[in-house]
Amino acid sequence: MFARNLSLWVALSASLGCAVPAAEQEKAPPARQPAAKWYHTPIDLSLVEQKKTIRLDAERAAKVFARSGSRIAADWDKLLPDRPVAAERVDHLPAEEGVTRHVKKPQELESHILGFDAKRVHVVLARHVGGHLRHRYHSVEADLMVERSERVDQLLDLKNFTAPYTRTVRGIVHGDRREKVHETLGPPDATRHTQAVGLLWDYYFGDDVTIEYLYDVSTITPGVPEYIRKRTPDPRVQYREPAASP
Repeated sequence: MFARNLSLWVALSASLGCAVPAAEQEKAPPARQPAAKWYHTPIDLSLVEQKKTIRLDAERAAKVFARSGSRIAADWDKLLPDRPVAAERVDHLPAEEGVTRHVKKPQELESHILGFDAKRVHVVLARHVGGHLRHRYHSVEADLMVERSERVDQLLDLKNFTAPYTRTVRGIVHGDRREKVHETLGPPDATRHTQAVGLLWDYYFGDDVTIEYLYDVSTITPGVPEYIRKRTPDPRVQYREPAASP
C-alpha cells in the first residue's frame, strides 16, 4: 500500500510541476519490464502419455544433454530434481486397428523442442511408439522447462534452431497474421498448400524468403526452392501471374 501511495504521490508531483526529492525518486518502484516473447515451435508428431512439466536449471540440463546433438545422457532420469509423473490431461496411443506399435524393439529416446524465449526452452523427452497414416506417436517420458545458458544453447544447437523463428523481414515477425504479411510484402509469388489445416508456405522471389504458417507466421527462412522459382508445375502450388509488361 505504501509503495502504491508513493507512486501516486510521485506521479502527482510531476504532473503539477513540483520537484520530487531525489531520495523519494529512488524509493519509487522500478517500471515493470515487458515479458519475453515466447516462440511456439510445432513438431510433426503426436505426443501421448504426457507428463507434468519439471523446471530444470542450466547446470542440471547440461548434464542431461551432455552429449552433443541433443543426445540424452543414459542416466538422465537420475539427474532430474523430481520424478516425472502423469500430466492432468493425458492422451493414449489409439487402440483402433491399423495403428502400428513398436513393442518388441524399444526406440531411442529423443528430445523435441516445443517452445522457447530468451531465458528458457521447453523440451520433451519422448520415444517413438507407433504410427498410423501421417501420425507418428511418441510417448513422453519427461517434460522439461529448461533454463538457458551458453552451454545449454550449444548442446541443443539453439542458435540454428531458433533462427527461423526469430528472423524478421521488413517488420514481419513470428506470430503475425497472414493478412499483415500480404499487406506489408504484397501478394506472394507462389503458395504451397498441404492437407494439414492451417499449414502452408508463401514464397517471395524478390525478398528471397520462404514464410511458413501454422495459422500465423511460424518461420521465416532465407531463400526460395529452385523448383518453385522455376515455376515447376505442381498441383499443391499456386503461382501468381507475372505482372504484364507496359
